[in-house]
Amino acid sequence: WPHKFVETGTTVNDSVVWGSGLRSNLFGTEGVSGLGNVEITPEFAARLGSAFGAVFKKGCVGVSSDAYPVSGMVKTALVAGLQSVGMEVCDFGSGTTPMHRFAVRNFGLTGGVHVKFSTQDPDKLRLIFTDAAGADVSRATERKIEQYYFREDFPRAPVSKVTAPQYLPGVAEAYVQSLCGLATDYLRKAALKLVLLYEDINLGRFVVPLARELGLVVVNYNEAGSTVRPRPWQDYQDVLPLFCAAVVEKGADGGAVIDANGDYMVLVDERGRIIQDDLFTAILALVALKQRGGPVVVPVTAPRAIDALAKRYRAEVVRTKAARQDLWKQALIADAYEALLHFDALAALIRIFSFTAAQGVTLGDLVDEVPAFFLARREVPVSWETKGTVIRRLIEEKPQEELELIDGVKVYHPDGWALILPDPEEPVCRVFSEGASMEIAESLAEFYTRRIKEMLNE
Repeated sequence: WPHKFVETGTTVNDSVVWGSGLRSNLFGTEGVSGLGNVEITPEFAARLGSAFGAVFKKGCVGVSSDAYPVSGMVKTALVAGLQSVGMEVCDFGSGTTPMHRFAVRNFGLTGGVHVKFSTQDPDKLRLIFTDAAGADVSRATERKIEQYYFREDFPRAPVSKVTAPQYLPGVAEAYVQSLCGLATDYLRKAALKLVLLYEDINLGRFVVPLARELGLVVVNYNEAGSTVRPRPWQDYQDVLPLFCAAVVEKGADGGAVIDANGDYMVLVDERGRIIQDDLFTAILALVALKQRGGPVVVPVTAPRAIDALAKRYRAEVVRTKAARQDLWKQALIADAYEALLHFDALAALIRIFSFTAAQGVTLGDLVDEVPAFFLARREVPVSWETKGTVIRRLIEEKPQEELELIDGVKVYHPDGWALILPDPEEPVCRVFSEGASMEIAESLAEFYTRRIKEMLNE
């Protein structure tokens, strides 16, 4: 069986024929991921549920999934695993990841698990484990879950301690009401026209009542989707040019393409300009600076344009590791709620357009206020065993005053910077760079891509 990877020191208890192999860790950049019903099977989920319950030992765990059948199947298996170690279970039904986070936090639960499809790879499922605040569990908790999982040392509960799961009705409706609470009267009176593209099967139950409550005029750009799994995110990227043209043609105040689980989105301003990734981060930071000042919390990959904006408003920028847990943690410490809008597309949509309506400006006006920036990205195949060596050698090659080691290796140059970041899920290193021009950004990315390849061949 070729092309299988089994990490050194891993104990193989199950067949690796149908999967890609085994690693000594389960968690990646966003929870636990794997091929649906191939790597993420009911048996795997039940065992993982038992491991998660064993970490908490007692309390109530909330579970939910997106609206697709295989996700519901995996959720059911997770529930069985949690029950087997004596945990109480509250079932939120189907919905989005932000709805799950809201429910765990507002119902005062011990933690939770949400099962969803990966929109980047529609063959993969992701299991998102949350703490009592609705944030992704800490790395320390991830390690404990993995230890229980691999040791299979679960304290099975006696029959008298196994309780039936409790279904909580009305969670989706409560989440919609919480979103309405973010809106200002200015937004309700503005009757904004928005063009939206989203998966109706999972998001329709949130978007439709939300638009009705806030008086939004919504132009749907949706197509009939699959009832089995969501469309790949790349499909949405492919139709962006046509979508942008539709926003302008309809005379809309803006548009949004929202991923199937409501985690993130691409905005389009009234002039048809795309706002995504780093520009979206900059827009959220700008709204925060204008509304309440600093600090603003951004990942280490964010552009220097945010520092320029913060300087203009005399505020501090807090940079975190690229991992979601670190952004959550620092945002809560700094009381920088806007950083959490990175993980809730509908909340971000309401917050941004509430601000523009209150200020009497357009989304395009905000885009114009963000200084121009130039970023480039690359990825280099690097085996799991040699990632550490590559990072160590890059650190040794440069003077300490040119380095920043918040996450990976960030090297500062006179006209820009480059960040080399090992990927926790794939055998690659990712190269991010920024320059005073696109040419400089590209040359920095190319230089470090070439340097990593040279190291691997030495």
